[in-house]
Amino acid sequence: MSGPKVVRIVTREEIMAICENLFRQLDQSIATWTSEGQRMEELSDAEIASTLLRRKELGDLLTRDAFADLQKNVPDEMAFLHADLERRRQHSVEKLVQARKRRRQGQINASTLIGTLESRGVVVPAELRALASGEEVIDTDAVLAQGLAMLTPKANGLTSAQQEHAKRLMIEVPEIDAWKAVTIENPRIERIDHQIAELQSLLGAEQTAALNERLRTIETMPFDAHQQLQLDSMIIDLAATLKEMRAQRAVPAEVTPVATEERFAEARRKAILNGLAQLGYEVHEGMETAWANDGQIVAKKPSLPGYGVEIGGQARTGRIQVRTVAVTADRDTRRDKDVETLWCGDFSRLQELLAEQGDNLVIERALGVGTVPLKLSLDTRTAESLESNCRTFP
Repeated sequence: MSGPKVVRIVTREEIMAICENLFRQLDQSIATWTSEGQRMEELSDAEIASTLLRRKELGDLLTRDAFADLQKNVPDEMAFLHADLERRRQHSVEKLVQARKRRRQGQINASTLIGTLESRGVVVPAELRALASGEEVIDTDAVLAQGLAMLTPKANGLTSAQQEHAKRLMIEVPEIDAWKAVTIENPRIERIDHQIAELQSLLGAEQTAALNERLRTIETMPFDAHQQLQLDSMIIDLAATLKEMRAQRAVPAEVTPVATEERFAEARRKAILNGLAQLGYEVHEGMETAWANDGQIVAKKPSLPGYGVEIGGQARTGRIQVRTVAVTADRDTRRDKDVETLWCGDFSRLQELLAEQGDNLVIERALGVGTVPLKLSLDTRTAESLESNCRTFP
């Protein structure tokens, strides 16, 4: 394809800026992954060390100018860290939900045990009363096992080993039929448990303490329409808070400053014009400015009188149109195809010259030789050229 082309140029300066930007994003991803994972107690030192080693290996790609590998592997690493953190967060949330369920079941079991102990005139331990009231205790199972053991007289024939086994497994022992306390399942409370657990995974236990207290207060209310209304209200409040927290944690895409975009555009124009100059095209002072102002220029080659190469398009986008044009209407049109073919060789050489400098020039779209008639450049100052200038090639 040697006819009109749409090409994209990315200079070495721009490639370096892209890579540096990717590393900034990667370092932020690693910092978030590390801090969040450690706060949730879901991350080991060995895992952190492994991630930092991968970061160093990715950094080595930049020193070797392995830009293509870098631009593929760094986003892959960020995607992995994001997915891994979400997996760890879900695991943390599930653990927190299960802990909340165990604590609620423990509270019900503690209330059952207290009733049995009091009916027998046994002094109820303070830890058991605290558990029954919904307070946080260090080891729920140990507190329940203590109360369970107080209902098991030695005369029953249970050995110390058997009693210890009962403490570990929390199994039913003789004379305690009431131990089979049934938890009343409430889908609203289960949903709130998940919401609070997710917030705790994002913010920490201290920031969710007030929410736990609010839920405990609601749970002490009679099981009626008012309690359900309070639970619904809490679900709505938690959903709004979670939505806000997720939005705050979303990483916004970096926007390239206008000044930087213009610097990149200038570098692209310079790269193209310098390359054409090395290929023998006439490149004069002011052509870069004319390109920026007018949107296109024509570079002529003394060895091909009557013809030139038109470069057009906004360099700020990186996409440029290039095509062979005629600069005079008084020419042998039978040469047009030959000139387009010669430009094919020049274009390939231009790609090589730019590549040697670390720039990348790729064809995004191209037409074949002779597919469309050569455009007559504005240099002829004819009405025909003015009309053709308003059209881009199909």
